[in-house]
Amino acid sequence: MENLAVVQDKLNQINKLLKLALIKEVKVIDIVAKANKKTINLRQKLNLIRTC
Repeated sequence: MENLAVVQDKLNQINKLLKLALIKEVKVIDIVAKANKKTINLRQKLNLIRTC
């Protein structure tokens, strides 16, 4: 029975780490998306300047 408790504890630790990793991945994706948005905005502004 002790082994089962140890395994359960390890699984809980792994789950916590996976959740943390997911949260960090989502944050990175969000940062990349914002950067892409800024790049698109800059391109649009450059195109406006060129047409003037």
